[in-house]
Amino acid sequence: MPSQALRLVALACLALLALSALLALPGCGGGGNAAPPAPPPGTALTIREVPPAFSLPDVNGASATFGTDVAPSQWTSYVTPWYFGWAT
Repeated sequence: MPSQALRLVALACLALLALSALLALPGCGGGGNAAPPAPPPGTALTIREVPPAFSLPDVNGASATFGTDVAPSQWTSYVTPWYFGWAT
């Protein structure tokens, strides 16, 4: 009999795991995590296209260029990720 009880516990655990997976699936798609819409034609940069000229102050206290203006034109031979933080 102990083996039958063990099987029932294992079956209950599997059922609970399957149920929790099914309940988690709706949170994995669209909704608030959807990708933003594509920009209108003609507004996105293509590969090797020169970005618009701009500069921003470096506010990173640990950066060697802290307090100075930095621009994409200073980093033309590097791959540069741009992050514009959102604050409200």
